[in-house]
Amino acid sequence: QTGFSARGTVLRGTLTGVPFGRYATHLVLLLSGGGVAVAQREALRITQSSNLAGEARDDILVEGLVVVARPGRMLPEALAEQAALGRTALITGALERALALALEYTRGRKQFGKPLAAFQAIQQQLAILAAEVAAAATLTDYAARAASEGEAGNAIAAAKVRAGQAAGHACRIAHLVIAQHDLLEVAHRRRREQLADRFVARVKRIEIEKLELLHEQRCRHRAH
Repeated sequence: QTGFSARGTVLRGTLTGVPFGRYATHLVLLLSGGGVAVAQREALRITQSSNLAGEARDDILVEGLVVVARPGRMLPEALAEQAALGRTALITGALERALALALEYTRGRKQFGKPLAAFQAIQQQLAILAAEVAAAATLTDYAARAASEGEAGNAIAAAKVRAGQAAGHACRIAHLVIAQHDLLEVAHRRRREQLADRFVARVKRIEIEKLELLHEQRCRHRAH
């Protein structure tokens, strides 16, 4: 809801589940009647909350003076494009970090005496992951340059779609790379347990045979 006072435009309203809203210094809002409102931190009351993953998802009560830009100064479509570009940049940054973590993990962890990154199956998955990250980063950079020069709707849309596709592949591959090591570790541990069980069973069998032999010798001795 918007109202007016002697000091300017007053905005009242509540936003729920805002990602990382607690860190915001300003809030940019598209108004249903047209225009864009910018609220400073002083006009925001934030209730911190989180989703099931533990990520910040806060409720924000807006109540105070705001700066309003009419459609002629900042079109809602242009702001939506900038928001999409920002989201694409966030996805691309997360992809690059996922690749870095996967490389660090596979180079540092060893299996059968050599790093995971030395296994061909792991190398193939990492190569696919690197290609997906490179594709998303290239289109995101191109969209950012296009946005700085003028019309960039198509470039931003292409970058957003490609980054979304890369995110699906990256999540699968990153989890697969780590899970493969875990599966190898479990298999190796089970193999050791099987060998240990077999050894223990063999020792027990030897002990039983020894007792049986001693019992047989005593019986013969008594018979004589």
